[in-house]
Amino acid sequence: IKRMISEREYCPKIITQIQAVRAALKSLESVVLEKHLAMCVKDTLNSRDHKEADKKMSELMELFRRN
Repeated sequence: IKRMISEREYCPKIITQIQAVRAALKSLESVVLEKHLAMCVKDTLNSRDHKEADKKMSELMELFRRN
């Protein structure tokens, strides 16, 4: 994208690339969140450590607030 801008590519081409990058990042974000829930959060909840479970829930809530 940086190269496209410096080479003065046609703006719609640049926007298309930006949209593709954004979609790829959103997809990656979903995979990472899914893994986090399936592993880290699930393990914490299964441990019955209420303090850590509350911490994980707070982390998740903060992530969703930022979205």
